[in-house]
Amino acid sequence: MNLTSGEVNDPCLSDLPYYIVRITNNGSGPVSTDTLKFRVWFNSSVTPSADLVACTIQPANRTLTWTHSVVAIPDCVDAADRKANKYMEISFASDVIAPGELINVSLRVAGTVPFDPECDDYSRLATSGTIDRPYVCLYENGVLVTEQTAPGVYDPLTGVEPCSIPAGTPTFTRTLQPTATVTRTVTVTQTFTPTCTLTSTPWIFNTITPTVTATMPCPAGTPQFTVHLVYNPENLDYVVMEITSSVPLVSAPSLTIYPHGNTDNKPVISAVAVPVVGDTTDTRFRHLYLKQTGWGDIDRVVVSGTDFCGQAGVSSGEYSKETISGKDIIMFKNVINPEKDERARVVFNVYGPTNALVRIYNKNGVLIKTLFNRPVTSATQVEVIWDGTNEDGKKVVSGMYLVAVKTDFYTASEKIAVVH
Repeated sequence: MNLTSGEVNDPCLSDLPYYIVRITNNGSGPVSTDTLKFRVWFNSSVTPSADLVACTIQPANRTLTWTHSVVAIPDCVDAADRKANKYMEISFASDVIAPGELINVSLRVAGTVPFDPECDDYSRLATSGTIDRPYVCLYENGVLVTEQTAPGVYDPLTGVEPCSIPAGTPTFTRTLQPTATVTRTVTVTQTFTPTCTLTSTPWIFNTITPTVTATMPCPAGTPQFTVHLVYNPENLDYVVMEITSSVPLVSAPSLTIYPHGNTDNKPVISAVAVPVVGDTTDTRFRHLYLKQTGWGDIDRVVVSGTDFCGQAGVSSGEYSKETISGKDIIMFKNVINPEKDERARVVFNVYGPTNALVRIYNKNGVLIKTLFNRPVTSATQVEVIWDGTNEDGKKVVSGMYLVAVKTDFYTASEKIAVVH
C-alpha cells in the first residue's frame, strides 16, 4: 500500500485545509477497505470537522462511504514550527481495492479563521500536488503501514507519526499515614509513610458528523480540456487518448467517442478515463481505445468533468493526433551463451506514464525470471538485460525462450535462443 497527499490551499491564510489523499494498492492481492484508516495531525484550540467532497475507488469510479473522528492528545512538539494536540482519523466502509486500484479522497477540514494562524500545524503540507509526505499516516488493521511503491519495493517516504503519543497524562496523589514507635525511654516519635496512587487522564474522543459547508477560492470559468491521440498501426493495441484538464478535477472525466459516418451503423462509445500513473496534479488522464481501423473510427471525443468547486466543463470534441511506427521491442543479441557471460539486451517503448512488466518464459510458458516490474513516469525507451539465468541465479538450459513486455499500451514478445 502507498499513500500520497497534498493540499489545494494554504491553511495559514484561509479558513480550512483542503486535502487530496490517494491510497494505492501496489501489492499483488486485494485489500479490504474497512481495514484501512489514515490520520492527519492538527494544533487547534477548537475541534476540527470534515466536509467530504469525494471518496471514490479508481479507475472503477465507484463511491466509497467514509466516517471520521477527532482524538485529542497530549501536546506534541517535535520542532518549533510543527505542533499537534489533536488528530483526525478517516476510515472507510467495506469494499475491496484490487491491485493497481486506488482510493481517491478529497475533503475539507474546518476550524478557526484562518485555520492555522501560527502556521505551526503538522497538517500544513503545502500546495504542490499529491506526493509522498510524512505526518499523513496510513494504517491497516490498526497498525502503521510501511508503504511500498511496488511489491517488495519499500517507499523511503513512508508515513511517520509526528510525535510519540503517551497513553495518558499521569497525575500523583500523596497520602500520609501516621504510625507510632515506642522506645525504652517512653519517648514517642511520630513518623509518616508516603504512598503514591497513579491515575491516568484518558484521551478525549469526539465523533463528528460532517455538517460544515466551507468555501474556498475557485478559478474563473469552467474546466477546459485538450485531447491528444497516439496511434501505432504496426504494434500498438490501442489508440491512446491523453486528456489534460486546465484545473484539478474531483474525479476522472467521462468520455463520449463519436464515430465517423452514421451512428446507426457504428455505436457511440461512453467511457471513463483513468488518472495517468505518477501524476500528482489531478489534471492528466488517459483512455485506451481498442483500435479497429485507426483514425477512420473516430470523429469526435467529447470530455466532461467537474473541478473541486463543483464547476462542470465539456469539451468541443476536437482532438490532435500523432501516428508513430516501428516495433515496440528491439532486441540486441538474441542468441546468447551464458557460459561466455553473453547477455541479451532488450529495449522497449513506453508511450507515457505506465506500469511496465518484462518477463522471461520458456517454450512451455513457464515463468523463468522477472526482469522489470515497476512504474515508468514518462514516454521513453527502457533497456533491460538478461544474462541467461533464472530467479535463483542459475544458468538456464539450452533452448528457445520468450521475452514478454506488458505495458498499459500494448503486450508484445520476442524470442531469445540460449546455447551452451
